[in-house]
Amino acid sequence: MAYMGSMDTTDSGSLLFEGPPQWFVEYERRLDERLETLLAVKIEALTTSMREHEEKFKQVDFDLNEVKSDVRKLREEKDILLEKIDDLENRSRRNNLVLYGISETTQGQEDVNKTVKDILDFAGLDANIFDSITRCHRTPTHKPPQDQSKPRMIHIGFSTFNAREQVRKACLSKFKAAEYKGRRAFVSDDLSKRVLQQRKAKMGIFKKLKEEGKKPFFTYPAKLKYRDGNGTVVDADLQALFTGRK
Repeated sequence: MAYMGSMDTTDSGSLLFEGPPQWFVEYERRLDERLETLLAVKIEALTTSMREHEEKFKQVDFDLNEVKSDVRKLREEKDILLEKIDDLENRSRRNNLVLYGISETTQGQEDVNKTVKDILDFAGLDANIFDSITRCHRTPTHKPPQDQSKPRMIHIGFSTFNAREQVRKACLSKFKAAEYKGRRAFVSDDLSKRVLQQRKAKMGIFKKLKEEGKKPFFTYPAKLKYRDGNGTVVDADLQALFTGRK
């Protein structure tokens, strides 16, 4: 607070300034002290509040990191469980085969057993091998259109793995050498959707290897390999890892 004081004129005509009275000086001092005290209290309160909020933020950050860690662990556990479930599913399909490209009738009910027997005969297999088949059916979806562009797959279950392998090898050899009723047919393992998707993602490399004259093939579950000119088996996945090939 400013105090203008009073002015007096001396005999020489100059102006003299008289200081503020003592009571005003004391009042101003006390006021300044009071303001300083209030300001210090406010600053201390703000500092304390900031510290408390900082501690809370640290706790929230710590809790958030714990949650992130828990989520990461849960995802890892989920992936492990999915792999185990997927492996169990594929093991349960171990004695199965799937036939692709086999024409089906669009009129009336198809006798799939008769179709399978005809395929086994086409592959040069003994008729008794049919006794090892526990079930056979088309994929349970709607029938294809009249043009038969994509006939439904035939799923075959066998009582033993040896019988399944005998049929697989015979069909594989025959389907490579000749068409079945004017169509290219294929035989494949009965795999889970997850494994099929993994293999499908590598079909680009598969086709390139085939164009290069190599002999690509998959091993369970979705490992891509091929035979080079010397007949040596090469891990295409490992090779792609180092060459960056896609």
